[in-house]
Amino acid sequence: MKTQIVKIAIFGFIVFLMSNKILKAQDSHMSQYDAMPVLLNPAMTGVLTQNSIRAGAQFRSQWGALASNITSTALVVDAPLKERWGVGGYLLNNQMSKYFNVFNFVLSGAYKITKTDQKKHLLTVGLQGGLIYKDVKDNKLVFDNQYSNGNFDPDLPSGESFSRSSVLLPELNYGLFYGFTDPDKKIHPYLGFSLFHITTPNESFTNSVKSRLPRKWVLHGGCNVNITDDFIIEPKGVYMRQLNVQEIEAGMNLNYNFKESQIILMAGGFYRVKDAAIIQIGVNYRNLVYKMSYDINTSSLKTYSEKRGGLEFSIVFNGLGDKKNKIRPMNF
Repeated sequence: MKTQIVKIAIFGFIVFLMSNKILKAQDSHMSQYDAMPVLLNPAMTGVLTQNSIRAGAQFRSQWGALASNITSTALVVDAPLKERWGVGGYLLNNQMSKYFNVFNFVLSGAYKITKTDQKKHLLTVGLQGGLIYKDVKDNKLVFDNQYSNGNFDPDLPSGESFSRSSVLLPELNYGLFYGFTDPDKKIHPYLGFSLFHITTPNESFTNSVKSRLPRKWVLHGGCNVNITDDFIIEPKGVYMRQLNVQEIEAGMNLNYNFKESQIILMAGGFYRVKDAAIIQIGVNYRNLVYKMSYDINTSSLKTYSEKRGGLEFSIVFNGLGDKKNKIRPMNF
């Protein structure tokens, strides 16, 4: 019976994702939301890095205590092109309890609006285009109509009709980014805005009902504060809204440079409102940045999840770049 209840819960979660009327949140999220800037804001593609190329991978696993793990995997690459342009792209796969999968293939580009002969301000604009592939394993789902007198009967009709088990959607995203970059100042604030799923394509698996993929609005910002040449703190946060649900995450990173060993140690704490407390640690050795974070669930599901949320890893290769190991949280 416990297994059957879990299956019903999984199916409810999938319907929760597919139905536009009862939708709470459509896209996956990362606790390390800016570890891969291209995923956060198209305007951050290539133009923020001082290196020839930046490539990275990110992995997240969550809700393992409730059912099959929900995992998110991202592969990202971007690089500057001439003085004003940045180009890149990403692959993003979200596997939801083995019953529902979303795969994104997106190309990204950005342009520096500010003049290249000044170093005090950075204003960029970006655009992304690509495809989203959604796939549901409808033959593995369990429906409430298949229960009779409290007993499950797989031979009973589900009462549901799937016209197709997969859909291919166009993807179009837009972004703006501003950063104060004056090298003579110790405080460098930044602010970004991005909009995802601009065209709101139809994602329904049936022909009888249209379900539009809702737009996602993202506002993010922070500030790099140089306490010393070797110690930087970075308070930052992000606000996301998709349809009728919002997400707020805020906190602070600490970065300290051990020059002799060419190692930068990073540690931080964040809180996602009504969801989780997040602990994050990392190390930057030469051109490689490793980060790990863990979510401690604080939502109403904490009783069932045993307060276990998500475990997340990221690794970024910052190209050829500057041989000196500098602290640049946002690569200013």
